[in-house]
Amino acid sequence: MIATGVIVLYVNRSELTAKARDNKRLSNLNTIEQAVIEFKIDNGSYPDLPDTLRTSDVSTTAGYAVYKSEFGWIAADLSLCGNTLPVDPINDDTYRYSYQHDTNTYELNAVLEYFTEKSQNDGGNNQTVFETGDNLTLIP
Repeated sequence: MIATGVIVLYVNRSELTAKARDNKRLSNLNTIEQAVIEFKIDNGSYPDLPDTLRTSDVSTTAGYAVYKSEFGWIAADLSLCGNTLPVDPINDDTYRYSYQHDTNTYELNAVLEYFTEKSQNDGGNNQTVFETGDNLTLIP
């Protein structure tokens, strides 16, 4: 009986950790989205090169860390985000943020661990990824 209690505690802790990371992801995407929109208002275009997929685990400029708001994982000066550009709490090949835009629209994505139903109900074209932006079909 003691072993069962330990397993349940471990599962609950794991779920709480995943939930906390997803809350951070959703908050981070909101921050990035605000910076992207402000950049477009100020500069007349979205940050970075059009039709170029960027992910938060790869820096766009040699010598710059991915979390730098100036030419980190998005190749533009997004310092209105602050000194750092949010990256996924895990930030690996599976759990990372993705960003892409064309001339008139953009999309931001994240893979969620706990709130997976949000990915299925976000209106996008990928049921396993949480998508936000004004064109949820830019990133395949």
